[in-house]
Amino acid sequence: MKRLLFVLGWSILISLFWSCHQNIKAGENVSNFLSKKDSTKPDSIPLLKEDTLAAAALIEGAYEQVFFKNTPYAVNVVVFEVKLDTAEIALIDNQYQSLNHAYQAHPRDYLMLTNGGMFHPRGIPVGLFVEETVESVGLNFDEDRGNFFLLPNGVFFVSCDHVAGVLETEQFRDSIYQKGTPLKLATQSGPMLVIDSLRHPKFNKNSPNNYIRSGVGVTADQKIIFILSKEAVNFYTFASIFLEKGCKNALYLDGAISDMYIKGQKKDIANFATRFGPVIGVFSESDTSVTIKQSPSLDTIPSTNPINVKDEN
Repeated sequence: MKRLLFVLGWSILISLFWSCHQNIKAGENVSNFLSKKDSTKPDSIPLLKEDTLAAAALIEGAYEQVFFKNTPYAVNVVVFEVKLDTAEIALIDNQYQSLNHAYQAHPRDYLMLTNGGMFHPRGIPVGLFVEETVESVGLNFDEDRGNFFLLPNGVFFVSCDHVAGVLETEQFRDSIYQKGTPLKLATQSGPMLVIDSLRHPKFNKNSPNNYIRSGVGVTADQKIIFILSKEAVNFYTFASIFLEKGCKNALYLDGAISDMYIKGQKKDIANFATRFGPVIGVFSESDTSVTIKQSPSLDTIPSTNPINVKDEN
């Protein structure tokens, strides 16, 4: 009996040893496989694969709504593209608090609404804010913590003669602002995502700081591109998508609170209740039903979300 128990005991020990050995080998194989995959991840701009064309253009050539999935970075984003020869764009001040409030306050036939830049408590923009040619907040050259101050930051603008652009703040000051170029709208935010077709120099491809993100870029042929990530992503990868879309320059608008309403999608505008500061609206060029009016004094604006002060490079 003792002999039988002795044999059974050794059999069990040998089986356990063999099982562990196989698991270790399997783990090594998985590790090697992942290492090989990582080593082949491209340093160049990733090729994004269109998964679904979710909606046709509301105005021919005006915009497209595209979802990207299964990229080398596993990113799922919404891309909204517009040209000013087929649509109008407006920057709506922060008294409206959310996309839904902005929509109800100015009942245009909006093609798209999204958050329009960073803001302090009470909704006051952190940097330059020009709405319908009226400047309510000046350029911000302060040095501080947070994404806005991850220099260089920049300005998205549309001039009164319908020229759109994204420029580093200092370049914007020297080439546009100080020359007195009439502006229809402008919003300062940060950091810049893409500068002269290169990612921001402080972005780290392996950064663990993954968040929902929104931004805007402009191509050489004056196409304005708004992108909202539907999944958490770091700055490096988010900037890569703007490069893939042909943007020479692109600007970060905001992080986790970001949202985007697009006409024709399943989500009703009433459900867009997240509180923002400024809001960007795009509508049909032929829609003259309402004129966007200059908002009241910033002192009358109710409190909203605070600025995101995280450093997320």
